[in-house]
Amino acid sequence: MPPIPYDPPSVLTGAAPWTTGYFEFTGLVTGTYNVTEENRAGYAHVNIIATGTGTGLVTNTLGGWARFDLLGGGSETVDFYNNRPSRTTTLLSSSTITLGESIIDTATVTSEDGSPPIPDGTVTFYVGPSTSGPWTQVGTTKTLNASGMALSDSYTPLATGTYYFKASYSGSANYQPSESDPATEVLVVNKATPIVTTLLSAKSITKGGSVTDTVTVTGLPSPFPSPTGDVEFYVSTDGGVTWTKFGATKTLVGGTATSDSYTPSAAGIYYFKAVYLGDSNYNGAESGATDEPLIVNNIRLIVTTIYDSDRTGVTFQITVVNLNPTTSLTQVNATKTIGAVTTTVFGPVTLPPAGRTRFLQRLSRSPLAVMEHS
Repeated sequence: MPPIPYDPPSVLTGAAPWTTGYFEFTGLVTGTYNVTEENRAGYAHVNIIATGTGTGLVTNTLGGWARFDLLGGGSETVDFYNNRPSRTTTLLSSSTITLGESIIDTATVTSEDGSPPIPDGTVTFYVGPSTSGPWTQVGTTKTLNASGMALSDSYTPLATGTYYFKASYSGSANYQPSESDPATEVLVVNKATPIVTTLLSAKSITKGGSVTDTVTVTGLPSPFPSPTGDVEFYVSTDGGVTWTKFGATKTLVGGTATSDSYTPSAAGIYYFKAVYLGDSNYNGAESGATDEPLIVNNIRLIVTTIYDSDRTGVTFQITVVNLNPTTSLTQVNATKTIGAVTTTVFGPVTLPPAGRTRFLQRLSRSPLAVMEHS
């Protein structure tokens, strides 16, 4: 069967630029015909579908050609509609976030020149580490609304860095598929700040004793990465005005690390803190400057207890060990001065069991009392 001539008059419908129309071919004999779109510079592609009496087969309408069988001769109508280029643009809800936060991508699909009609169809969102991918789909494919827009599912990056996003439009009866430019949609994910807490091995010691400090660095919950890297330990003897590093830098293991032992050189109040140096996902951070006071005492109270044989009473003697013998200590509410290294300041005295309990409770509430029983 010879080709259908290209020049029969077309009937266009809709507002300019046209969106639908048809060719009507007359005077055809019975037979099978193919209608094929020609590629011409400056013209948009169309989709073709054969309709009307006698149509027996329609194929590949999105490819720009159709076949029909004219059974009785006479005329045939071939509809066409404009399959114009589309344009897909995207907009992230934010271009910069902190690790742990999320974003949403908005895709808008229009005709290439912005003219109607508004495209329909679906959009699929993707994220990748560069403008060339590899690409990972974000959430599920979305259907464009009446405004030609679609919102992605929420996306939460699991590491810091730079991310690129794009949206892929499926195309429709009126529009060709298109993709947004990932170079125009860049997300920077900055480091999160962890929580740094510390715990001294003791809250008070006597002069000559030592302590260690244990730090815990807490980041975001799983599936985010845990903080890694190093910590440094510091001590202050002037209420947190100045700080001195002590011991070696330690590496976190499971989010924790323990300092080297620290031995204060004099009595007083010491403050400790830990400084986390950060890693690729977390900023550096430190514990509170006054969260960890340590009291270092100059005296040790030694309580000597001797039970009666029938356990009806107990004898107490309190001995004070002055750990700084160059300085005299004065007993509170008494006239006795402790100038020697060891001085008995109370007892011996015998108390009933009930009196012993009350006595020890009162003694233990003293902030400088470190009791050693013998």
